[in-house]
This record gives sequence, C-alpha cells and structure tokens, in this order.
Amino acid sequence: MTTVPHTGFRDPTDRTRTTKVLLYANIPLILVAVAANARDYWWLSNRGEEAPPLAAPLESLVGLGASLTALLLVATSVSVLMWIHRANYNAHQLGAAGMKFTPGWAVGWYFIPIASIWKPYQAMKEICQASFNPRRWWDEERPALLPAWWALWLLTTGAEGVSWSVSTEAAESASDLVRQLLAVPLILILVSIINQVHRMQMANYRTQGGD
Repeated sequence: MTTVPHTGFRDPTDRTRTTKVLLYANIPLILVAVAANARDYWWLSNRGEEAPPLAAPLESLVGLGASLTALLLVATSVSVLMWIHRANYNAHQLGAAGMKFTPGWAVGWYFIPIASIWKPYQAMKEICQASFNPRRWWDEERPALLPAWWALWLLTTGAEGVSWSVSTEAAESASDLVRQLLAVPLILILVSIINQVHRMQMANYRTQGGD
C-alpha cells in the first residue's frame, strides 16, 4: 500500500539544474583567476616586484573575468541558498517529522556570526538524512563527502579573511591563490551532494505515489 505524498512537495528539478549550471560556470573563471594570481605570486616572491602588465587583450580578458566572477558569485550564492531552502522544505513535505531546522533557518544560519561556523553544516546534514530516509532520518548516515564540503567551505572563507589582513602583497596573493584553488573541489563536491539529495527526494516522492 503506497502512501499519498504531501501535496506541498515542490519539484526541485529546475532549481537543481539552475544551481548546478551556475556552480559549473564558476570553474573556468576561477581557473583564469588562478593563472593571473599564480603569475603575480611568482613575480612577488621571486623578483620582489609586481608582475609587468599583460598584453592589452590579455589584461582585458583578466579584467572581464574578474567582473564576471563577482557577478556570478552573487548569482550562484543566491541560487545555492534557494536550493537549500527548497531541499529543506521538501524534506519536511516528504514526512520527515521532528527536523530541527526550518527552511528559513537552514539558510539564515549562514548569516549569523560564530554560529555560521557549524549550524549550516548541521542543517545540510539534516537535509541529506531526511531526503534519504524521511521516515527515520535520524538513523540515516550523512553523505561521505559532507564533511569535506564543509571543511573546504570554511577554508575558502578563512583564506578570504586572511587576504584582507595580511601585510605583504606576496602573502595576499598567496592567500587568494589558495582560496581559488580550493574553490574548484568545493564546487565539485557540492554538486555531488546536490545530485544525491535531488535524486533521493524525487525517488521518495515517487515511492509515496507522486507523479
């Protein structure tokens, strides 16, 4: 006997696809920034001076890449947070009773100082557990990649903070380079987690009698 799914369940396919496209779109821009920062760091650490200007077309390409990266970062951040909100909401609608995080707070904890160090991870862990097994989500194992995702997130945000506080240009360039290099595996791991959650939510929805 099948269980009728909660009528409030909202198909996350379009939102998932958009979020993944935006995440992947960041990678080539990050690689351009990595190349530019690696060049700057080499000159500062080996020559003790700023790198000479690039040829005009390349300089324009790097500048355009920096502008696009900033715009894309905002769009991607908004899309990821919207996906988190929807994933948490759907987990509730699939019948995951007793969840500690609401859709609003699954997003809101990212903006609360100090608590943002661990609360968003807990919220994402709960989303994953409830998506995999709504009926007994507390017994479900977290995805193996979840700690790696959060560790990379903390490292990238920490490296960004370091780049604002260092006293030398070489150290600032090195900090930026580390942050950018870590961003690529961070994106790939987050996409993997998004895929898992989406796949399991849709599977549970269909199991409960959804279209």
